[in-house]
Amino acid sequence: MTVLTVIPARLGSARIPAKPLADICGEPLIARVYKNAVKMRRAGRVVVAADSEEVAAAAAAAGAETVMTPETLASGSDRVLYALRKLSSTAGVVVNLQGDEPLMDTVFVDRLVEAALGDEPADVFTASFRADPERAQSSSAVKAVLDRKGYALYFSRSPVPYGASRYLIHQGVYVWRRKSLERFHSLEPTEAEKSERLEQLRALENGMRIRVFLSSSDSPGVDTPEDLERVRGIFEKEGRRV
Repeated sequence: MTVLTVIPARLGSARIPAKPLADICGEPLIARVYKNAVKMRRAGRVVVAADSEEVAAAAAAAGAETVMTPETLASGSDRVLYALRKLSSTAGVVVNLQGDEPLMDTVFVDRLVEAALGDEPADVFTASFRADPERAQSSSAVKAVLDRKGYALYFSRSPVPYGASRYLIHQGVYVWRRKSLERFHSLEPTEAEKSERLEQLRALENGMRIRVFLSSSDSPGVDTPEDLERVRGIFEKEGRRV
């Protein structure tokens, strides 16, 4: 099976205006995400799914192939499926690498892709890392609860399970088997999904299996202004400039 990696990027953001264009040491966030994504060995074709000309232009300036998606699409996975179909891609595995994850461990994402290319009985593959209770208090840090075999039981913006000494924080990447992605988008949003504002709950509530691998890397995404400053600090410290 071939692989398609899609980076959905939406201009509007409640917490950070024009987030994909936010400057990170001389380059916009979307450029940083794209340049990191192409380091993957298993990325296949990499495209940015943009909902505005400004984001598309910034991605193209970084060398990215872009696909324009309607502003009305509700979620990142909607944009991923739209891009898949618009490109007439035959990919059997589709990576949804969220457009606010410039520090994602690409070696680890390759591992997720390899799992999806294998025969493990799951519909989608994703990642989480262990964090202390203080980190888990933020609603922007999505918590995962797993069964003993590493399959997701639930995701929440609240600290779950209650009273834990360590929490699993979900990371912004999904690796879908194509048929599972298409099935997911045939389903109606569920009550838990709407309450938590987490679309992966739609998959769980409809009996789909999400395999969650544990990463040793805390690759912070950019969800809040505080996150943006933290990520800028990491790039500055590591000398990741233009």
